[in-house]
Amino acid sequence: MIKRILPLIGVVLLSGPLAAQELVVTATGIVTSDSDISNIFGFGVSPTPPGCASMPGGPCVSTGFGQPVVMTFTLNLSQTPPNVCANDACFPALRNYDFTNTVPGTGWITTTDSIGGITVPEFAPNGGNVGSSDTSSTNPYGSSVASAQTWLQGDSAGPYNELDLQSTQVVQTAGANGAYAAWAETSFLRLDDATATSFLSSLSLDQNFSWSSSLDDGGSIAQIDRAVTLGTCSGGQCAGNEIVNAEANVRLTSVTGIFTTAPEIDPASAASGLTLLLGGLVVLRGRRVHRADA
Repeated sequence: MIKRILPLIGVVLLSGPLAAQELVVTATGIVTSDSDISNIFGFGVSPTPPGCASMPGGPCVSTGFGQPVVMTFTLNLSQTPPNVCANDACFPALRNYDFTNTVPGTGWITTTDSIGGITVPEFAPNGGNVGSSDTSSTNPYGSSVASAQTWLQGDSAGPYNELDLQSTQVVQTAGANGAYAAWAETSFLRLDDATATSFLSSLSLDQNFSWSSSLDDGGSIAQIDRAVTLGTCSGGQCAGNEIVNAEANVRLTSVTGIFTTAPEIDPASAASGLTLLLGGLVVLRGRRVHRADA
């Protein structure tokens, strides 16, 4: 009986209508410069020595310079926002721009970053709670935005293709007497390619691809940013002090994109499967007891 019940449960659990579609983009590179007033990246306050920006000759040194970087962008394509450039609505043609600035809709792109093998802290691991920015209101320090752009173009100047990914998450909390705290994190990636053969096969995000620095036309870049601001707002005006302000600029060496589709378990089907499992076990136990009494 057990052998008959368990396969049926598996069918029930996997028969849900949902399918998870993801594009996982992994980028590797090297830090070319960084600014880190609070050592959030883990390589000391940068730049160094203290006050170097005002010294003759500009002897500033980035403490994270040369460190290896790994950035991962996970795009939940089941939650891709509307494409504002569909049907050649934007100029130039052959361009897709998927975006959202709603909260919590920005969670369709999640990121993880590491520098020198050290994971960069996540300031908004569950997504942002701040929508559009307004420098004269109580949300003065940025907005939560997640966007993905693909661009394929052939013109008289030669072919061109590009992929841009950005995840900016801002979380702001309010305290007494107008006090607030804002945490912001950004991961940004731009791949440029002006070679005759595009690393993208289409404008769609549901594709595998591979990019290397040999394809770079000079415009490719990646950035990792973290910031924490403490301040107060009164009468529609806000003032704050950044206690964390860290930025790392990255020279990219390779980027890969892996598209996957996997079945998800429908919650209703999962509940039905669990009920079936428990019922089946009860039946089996009842039969065993009956045989023992016989």
